[in-house]
Amino acid sequence: MFPRADFHDPMRSVRNEQFKYIRNFAQRPKLVMPSDICNSPTRQSMADDESIWSARADEELYDLTVDPAETDNRLGDPSLSEVRDQLRRRLQQWMQATNDPLLKGPIVRRSSAN
Repeated sequence: MFPRADFHDPMRSVRNEQFKYIRNFAQRPKLVMPSDICNSPTRQSMADDESIWSARADEELYDLTVDPAETDNRLGDPSLSEVRDQLRRRLQQWMQATNDPLLKGPIVRRSSAN
């Protein structure tokens, strides 16, 4: 028997040597955990950390040189607009070239038998 994922987290990303651009296709908290650990002591210790449970942005841009842990979303930084636009276009082109199903809308998750 293989473990099943409790959630679907549709996102796509692209990067260059310095930056990573992420596009999120569903509203999700920044951290998504499987249901089997929701009552664990580790999960309970994180209960009040709003930075973890707040919603992800639709788009994210990280400067991996100064922020390798990807904690500071620089998407709105005007000095990075050219980088953002280039990576955004590159991701869109890749999704079109691969006929990514997310371009057609949300992916409906089918229920499966155990």
